[in-house]
Amino acid sequence: MFSGGPILTMADPLRVDALTVQGDRIVWAGTLQECRASAGSDREEHDLAGRTLMPGFVDAHCHPLMLGQTQSWVDIGPRVAPSIDELVALLAEHARRMPQGAPLRAFGYDYRRLAERRQPLAPQTPTPAGGEIGRNPDGTPNGLLWDSACDLLTGVNGVKIRNHGPNIHLPEPAEVAARQLDRALHQFLRAGVTTVVDAQVSRREAEAYIAARDAGRLDVRVNMMVISAFLDEALQLGLVGRLGDDWLAFSGIKLYADGALGGLTAYFPEGYAAEPDNHGVLYHEPGEFSALMGRAHRAGLQTGTHAQSPAAIAIVLDAVEAAQRESPRPDMRHAIEHSGLATDDQIARMARAGIVPVTQPQHHLQFGDGVVRTVGPQMAQALNPIGHYARAGIPVVLSSDAPVAFPRPLEAVQAAVERRTVGGTVLGGPDLCVDLLTALRGYTIGGAYRAHQEHRVGSLEPGKLADFAILAADPTAVPVRELSAIAVEETWVGGQPIDAPESGPSG
Repeated sequence: MFSGGPILTMADPLRVDALTVQGDRIVWAGTLQECRASAGSDREEHDLAGRTLMPGFVDAHCHPLMLGQTQSWVDIGPRVAPSIDELVALLAEHARRMPQGAPLRAFGYDYRRLAERRQPLAPQTPTPAGGEIGRNPDGTPNGLLWDSACDLLTGVNGVKIRNHGPNIHLPEPAEVAARQLDRALHQFLRAGVTTVVDAQVSRREAEAYIAARDAGRLDVRVNMMVISAFLDEALQLGLVGRLGDDWLAFSGIKLYADGALGGLTAYFPEGYAAEPDNHGVLYHEPGEFSALMGRAHRAGLQTGTHAQSPAAIAIVLDAVEAAQRESPRPDMRHAIEHSGLATDDQIARMARAGIVPVTQPQHHLQFGDGVVRTVGPQMAQALNPIGHYARAGIPVVLSSDAPVAFPRPLEAVQAAVERRTVGGTVLGGPDLCVDLLTALRGYTIGGAYRAHQEHRVGSLEPGKLADFAILAADPTAVPVRELSAIAVEETWVGGQPIDAPESGPSG
């Protein structure tokens, strides 16, 4: 039983005095007297000592194995490599230390924050068959890779996903992948995250999760969305709904409509404000995308589609609406991942169709200034229109997109409330912000709703899994600017403390 500090349930009532846990479940949330009665005379009482207990965070869009993998790569972010010369020197230094023939990999790259505000050039790179390397008018590469060019990064025997999205599935030996996954999951747990949605799964990720589960090392609940390149295989195997248990489950299909705002590959038929001749990437023509969506929908598979620009979001909306007309299925909760620049009309269509936008406030925190420069200040003001989603009656869902941003839920909550970039720019007006409680719910019960898991996790209610975080302070009682500094002191999953001395089930 837990008492002695604020307990935020993310349910009704929002605050209770005590919580009773038996085994891996919550059995009561209410007054101290009620919880003592439900726990029985042999109960073990945990004094929060003024700290705050709340549901474990649910990260509804992330890439855990990739997060662990990038931790072994070279950090070339603008903080350590602010110019091209420094970036090249840093890579060269690491290359000299590496074994002969080992790949040199880096993360954190953002050319818009380099002193030169351009991509480094590598004119010797050949164009692969079936793919494309973006090139400037003089033939020098501009730093962009498309289609099978991304597949080349995975090696001869690596995962290939063709034109179904950027290939993030770089291979590692099984023992190396295991260590990388352990490291990543530890980061989620330290941040109070107890459930994740892996938003792009191939055999590489599935094998790592299954191995971790079999070895008893999977301490975070994982919902896997398989990349659409393997939709045929999933349907042939009869995977036409959720399959798995409370720890590891296949939960749907991930699709791509366009690319990223950060790399100027999001799809703008009219061109970018900063680069009028650059239209970005459209991974599937509208008809092809609609066919993919229709096949997944008819099979009862929830989808999550990466779409950033208004044009790409429109393609997703058209496809979902067409699929529902052809084969009505209530409560599918098809998701639009990121949904960075949805228009007011598109948000209204999402509300009518029951589509869930999955947003990452740390994107506008970290990259908002760059988006202002590339798409123009007027359009960028509405980047991540979370407040408009809430006012349209759409459930707010927040996430990290790790490793694009680190899993720091309270930083994301603060960003959703403030809408301030690292450069100090406030994007848009108050109507685009959400209040603190809405943002907290977006990273708990909102994330659970996105994954069809709201009956299991996301709030502290009887019958739900006993997954919770204990914070050093009450996030509803500190200034918003101090939210990201609140420490997560303990994380409990299934009634057990993680990264703490082993103990029996609490009562």
